[in-house]
Amino acid sequence: MTTPQTVPELAGTGTPVLEARSLVKYFPVHRRGRRTGRGAVVHAVEGVSMAVPEASITAVVGESGCGKSTLTQMLARLIRPTAGELLLGGRPAARLGARQYAGQVQMVLQDPFSSLNQVHTVGYHLARPLRIHRPGLDGTGLQQEIASLLERVSLSPATAAKYPHELSGGQRQRVAIARALAVRPTVLLADEPVSMLDVSIRLGVLNLLADLRERERLRTRYRADCDGPHVIGAGGVGQLTFTVNGTEVAAGHTDPPADPVEAMVRPGEIRATVDLTAGTETEIAITLLPDDWPQGPVAIRLGLAPAPDDEAMLSQAVEAARAADAAVVVVGSAAATESEGFDRPGLALPGRQDELIRRVAAVNDRTIVIVNAGTPVLMPWAGQVAAAGYAWLPGQEMGAALADVLLGRAEPGGRLPVTIPAAEADCPVLHAVPDQEGRLEYREGLLIGYRGYDHAGTRPRFPFGHGLGYTTWEYQSAAADTTMVAPGEDLGVTVLIRNTGRRAGREVIQAYLEPPAAEPGRPVRVLAAFTTVTAAPGEHAGARLTIPARAFDRYDETAGTWARPSGEFTVRIGRSSADLPLHLRIKADDYR
Repeated sequence: MTTPQTVPELAGTGTPVLEARSLVKYFPVHRRGRRTGRGAVVHAVEGVSMAVPEASITAVVGESGCGKSTLTQMLARLIRPTAGELLLGGRPAARLGARQYAGQVQMVLQDPFSSLNQVHTVGYHLARPLRIHRPGLDGTGLQQEIASLLERVSLSPATAAKYPHELSGGQRQRVAIARALAVRPTVLLADEPVSMLDVSIRLGVLNLLADLRERERLRTRYRADCDGPHVIGAGGVGQLTFTVNGTEVAAGHTDPPADPVEAMVRPGEIRATVDLTAGTETEIAITLLPDDWPQGPVAIRLGLAPAPDDEAMLSQAVEAARAADAAVVVVGSAAATESEGFDRPGLALPGRQDELIRRVAAVNDRTIVIVNAGTPVLMPWAGQVAAAGYAWLPGQEMGAALADVLLGRAEPGGRLPVTIPAAEADCPVLHAVPDQEGRLEYREGLLIGYRGYDHAGTRPRFPFGHGLGYTTWEYQSAAADTTMVAPGEDLGVTVLIRNTGRRAGREVIQAYLEPPAAEPGRPVRVLAAFTTVTAAPGEHAGARLTIPARAFDRYDETAGTWARPSGEFTVRIGRSSADLPLHLRIKADDYR
């Protein structure tokens, strides 16, 4: 919980005005429109107690999926808690009507675009709450108030005539804050990651800061689940200090990153290890004096976890795997190691995850590894495990989806959209770094991804397009509609395959096109078409592929037009860029 700034228009004592006691909210779990069973619920918020000071902007912060949106909406009474109580000014909030409550507690949604009706102007969005909460305000007075609100969030009064879709994301955020301030609330809540809220506030959205170097503060109370050392980390760009129960435990300075996005997603941090007692509440506070750097934004972060004992956890995993019929090891990259705004230091899995896989696989020959990452990682243990899957950061339903796949209820029907290298040095493009003048030369040209591996003759760990299901396939034949393709004409291809396994399955059939002759700097072959088919065990399936006319062409920069090499093209068909059992020879007329 953070209270970034006091709102001067709302003179108050700073004492708690909005209190939440033991709030609980759960939602029933439904699948395919039916509840999964009695007691099948998700606890979005459980046992939360907190107090919000008067005359403040308060942001509820936390990781994605932790329940902050649900909590914020309960505080704003957009949704009602399942259990617990809300008090406003020391009195139960339940006694207040919706309008009366909204007149004191306002909320800014995480996505203001969704809350601004696109058919109405900004002026309409501001006029409506002004009329509701300030009866009698109309005409010139109303227009003056709208202009005043817009100016307070650093927007021109002319913005009132615009529609939400004509504004940038930051401008829509400012309009949403102005609309919340229109009712002169006692408390303003923000369902927003603190870094994004600070982007708006620090750029003068509310004109609250005369000095960008004013301190940010974040406070929270933490109840440990276990005794022992806990690692606490504070992140931000500038001078950081954090205290535990009022005692300073760490302080330090972090420098501005090379990329402004990194200030939000992975700012520098300081850490300390503190002994905590299970069941005892601890107050943790962070103070940040931001550096005065021109790129902004300002972000402040807090992390806390029991101090890890790597050897103990590895040993526990090995013993659990030894006693199990099968071992499922989920590995991958966290937000601090893979994100926009900064480069990865390498392709290896962070930490000791490779070691974890090897040690588990050594005691259980039915080890399944699931890589939960958004980019390629090295998989040196691939030949030591029974199966490996790529999850691609699927989100909160990953557990249910993974269970369906592992138990055979669903087939892993995806195919790799990237190449997984056998070694980091094999990558066609490994370190793309601008020179001292900020220029970045794309020396690889067209030879990126699988095109680069094919051109270099490098065998990857897993090729582009690769992917297995729960059955096997035989590629039997391929036939083209014609053996001569005229300029501007697509090429139709029919492929026949057979399901040779014992289960129904889905196959992705891919066609790659090779030019008549190899040329320096050009790919050996390129993906030209793909489609999917399904078939029962033993069943044949026919697929139609259409290779577009433009796939046979290339752009001649010197002539400033499209050209087509003369000769015979080869169409190779299969299940990945490296597994192409069928081929066709096709002649293509040039443009002469």
